[in-house]
Amino acid sequence: MRAQETAAALQPLAERMRPRTLDEVVGQEKLLGPGKPLRVQIENDNLSSMLLWGPPGCGKTTLARLIARLTKSEFVSFSAVLSGIKEIKEVMADAERKSRGGRRTIVFVDEVHRFNKAQQDAFLPHVEAGHILFIGATTENPSFEVISPLLSRTKVYVLEALTTPEIVELLRRALADKERGYGNENIVLADETPLQPLADSRQQEERVTTEVAEGTQRTRREGEKSRSLASLGMTDSSENRADVGSSGAALKHGEEVLWRMAAFANGDARAAYNTLELCVKSAGSSEKTNSSGAKAQSSSSAMSELKLRPPEEKSGTSAALDRQNPPLQTKGGATSSSSANRRERGRREIPHSADSGRDDSSGVKRITVELLEEVLQKKVLRYDKAGEEHYNLISALHKSVRNSDPDAALYWLARMIESGEDALYLARRMVRMASEDIGLAEPGALAMTLAAKEAFDFLGAPEGHLALAQAAVYLSLAPKSNAVYVAYGDVMEDVRKTEAEPVPLHLRNAVTGLMKNIGYGEGYKYAHNFEEKVTEMQCLPDNLAGRSYYKPTEQGFEARIRARMAEIGKMKKKVGSS
Repeated sequence: MRAQETAAALQPLAERMRPRTLDEVVGQEKLLGPGKPLRVQIENDNLSSMLLWGPPGCGKTTLARLIARLTKSEFVSFSAVLSGIKEIKEVMADAERKSRGGRRTIVFVDEVHRFNKAQQDAFLPHVEAGHILFIGATTENPSFEVISPLLSRTKVYVLEALTTPEIVELLRRALADKERGYGNENIVLADETPLQPLADSRQQEERVTTEVAEGTQRTRREGEKSRSLASLGMTDSSENRADVGSSGAALKHGEEVLWRMAAFANGDARAAYNTLELCVKSAGSSEKTNSSGAKAQSSSSAMSELKLRPPEEKSGTSAALDRQNPPLQTKGGATSSSSANRRERGRREIPHSADSGRDDSSGVKRITVELLEEVLQKKVLRYDKAGEEHYNLISALHKSVRNSDPDAALYWLARMIESGEDALYLARRMVRMASEDIGLAEPGALAMTLAAKEAFDFLGAPEGHLALAQAAVYLSLAPKSNAVYVAYGDVMEDVRKTEAEPVPLHLRNAVTGLMKNIGYGEGYKYAHNFEEKVTEMQCLPDNLAGRSYYKPTEQGFEARIRARMAEIGKMKKKVGSS
């Protein structure tokens, strides 16, 4: 048993946290929600061969293992990277013998698109005869990567990338799970501080003294920050911000680091788990100080040593911050920054955990945004796909385009891409901008944005990002008109507020003799039969006769449209008077 526990502890977090029941699965509601066909088949142990197609980390392998766990079948796993035709034939022969004895074998082939035609052919007779239940997993389009005979004998299920809120939920589970995750470890997110009972009143007094000093320093620091932001015409939304996910729940204090971690994963649960695991392993630095407040000796990495360099060794920015926020005098007479106070307080308050093999001397592991950036080796931009910052950034991009500012448009576009936003979402938004803010002032804008979307589809990231940047600059520099947008809004208001009168008889198509006899099409004037190709015929219903919606501007191509509309008006009057 001890050996099994040791082996399990050595497994990656993503492997340990695999769902063990269908109810533990997060996402894929269209396939595995209550009453959905695939879930019913699994629960009834009545499955057919299938292909699972989806992006990395969406749950393909997990689903295959759940099927093996929940159905009465032997499970054989193949990796297309490691297995050859010899191994396939051996397993198929064994499965055929078991099938004759009434036992069913599930053959799971991961990365099935990596098998060549001959290897895929080896499965065909056994799938056809029902000797095996074939489950293939692929990140590539099966239409192109799986041979047609095998494709025709399997049902393709499309799995979707997990959303950011779904990945955050998985990370929460990993932090709370005491059996497979980090529930037994004292992990703190961002600036959240765990409340622990104190041994005596002296410690209570020391903590209060330290917290009052920290509060004074933090208030001064936040005041300086607010004044700096105000001078730039900005506001600070980093404190007490309620990030709202798709479920509508406010972001809990200290969880912003989880949302950034999830956004960086870009729909890949495995990547998110790996990032969390690295953060936990990297957060276990031991820092000890003596009673005079001398510099601590680090027990883990050079990263911790850099954080604890004395003021004279710090960078210019760090030194400047230290000058603005001088060390505070603690009760013991030693000077310490607020972060050092927090570390010292943690050592006083939190006993060492005997359950964790990676706890530092204070028993607490702090996972902060700064640590996340160090683990990922890149700056993690503040962003949440489902919350306020998402809408702030897309609003900034849209308004920069509307204001004809290509530099700002490029900046906000790059910010969203680097934050992990779906590039196709950005392409869709720019298609909307082309219709809403440019319209017929530059008819080519719509074609440009659609071409950018197709280019990204064709090239993928990061090459396709340049096509999006090109479209953003084009939209920014194009002449602007919202005339069509306003006109459509006015039309929608009339549709909602006015009576829906029937289509005038002269505009109806008389497709039968009866329709013609009761007046359908009577009085219709075919424009091509007139010299100017225009008639004075009324096309709106009677209650809206004479209503004008579209009013073109003088911008770009709309100037020509405006002239053309004036010309059409004169021709209608001429035809009507004659």
